[in-house]
Amino acid sequence: MPEKAFEFSDLEFRAAAGSVGAVGDLIDEVLNTLTSAMESLGTPWGSDQLGTTFYDGVGGQGGGYGDSSVGLPEGVRCAAESVLGLSRGMRDYADRVRAMEDDNRAGFGS
Repeated sequence: MPEKAFEFSDLEFRAAAGSVGAVGDLIDEVLNTLTSAMESLGTPWGSDQLGTTFYDGVGGQGGGYGDSSVGLPEGVRCAAESVLGLSRGMRDYADRVRAMEDDNRAGFGS
C-alpha cells in the first residue's frame, strides 16, 4: 500500500498558531479579570477564627486561601505563557518550512 505523501501548509499552520495564541491571550485575560475581581473584594472572609482559618489554613500552618491565592494564579499565568510560547514556536516552524520550500524550489529552478 502506498504511503501518503507528507503535506504541510504553512498558511494553515500559521492560522492554527493564531488560534493557539488567541487561547493563550484569553487565559491571560480571564486570569486578569478574576484577579481584579478578587482583589476588589478585600477580605470578605473576615478576621474571626473561621475567617483566619480560611485564609491561613488550620492552625495558621498554611494551605488556606492565602497560599492558593498566590500559587494558583502563578500556575495559570505559566500555562498562558506556555500556550503563547507554543503559538510563537508554531509560527517560527511555519517560517522555517516556508523558507526551506522556497530554497528547494529555487534550487530546482521552479
